[in-house]
Amino acid sequence: MKPLGVVVACFLLGACGGDDTDSRDTDPSSTTTEVLLESASAVAELQALFADAQGSGSATSLDVCPLGRMQRNLDDLWVDSDGALTEPGLNGTRSTSVYAFAPGFSAMVSCDRYANDGESAGGIGVFAMLAPTSVRAFVEAFAVVDETAPPEISVDEAGRSQGGQFYRVCVRYPDDEVSNYCEVDWLSGDLLLGTYVAGANATDADLAAVEAVFAAELPRYVETLGEP
Repeated sequence: MKPLGVVVACFLLGACGGDDTDSRDTDPSSTTTEVLLESASAVAELQALFADAQGSGSATSLDVCPLGRMQRNLDDLWVDSDGALTEPGLNGTRSTSVYAFAPGFSAMVSCDRYANDGESAGGIGVFAMLAPTSVRAFVEAFAVVDETAPPEISVDEAGRSQGGQFYRVCVRYPDDEVSNYCEVDWLSGDLLLGTYVAGANATDADLAAVEAVFAAELPRYVETLGEP
């Protein structure tokens, strides 16, 4: 994610959407139904959280991250990433904010850990928002494009899980590598949940390993949205 300070959180385009399911979704139907019901409930939690955070460019700091097990599991999500990048983030400054992108755009909540070792501009975090029309639209809106040096953006479909689609995303800035970031996102019809790593070495992260942990914990992530 493009840094806000040293690392920034993502923003969301519009509310609604999610891709159709396909034959790669092999989750047991009972578990999938449970997650989707929890997802619908979580939407109300997010809408209440975002109610006072609308408006262009606004950011509201929170004392507690409301993403439940997702933020408590952050260490496990990135434990297999490049230690030189993630370790400063794990031990650095923590921040939780609700961001509003612009009028007509939905807000998002991001819980971040920034590197503060004076040498690296990296970090890790998790975020949640109402579902955008597509992950690519969300990423392109968030990755502020310099017309003289636009970032290289890759958005790849990965596995399906619990009725939603995983995506692996990387954004590379040719003239500002410390702003590079990669993330793993899960998009359902209601929600977009994601986790990111940012910094010069972000593109070396093992996103497949992150996705595997994410998928295994997904039911608990959705169930505990709104909890500290």
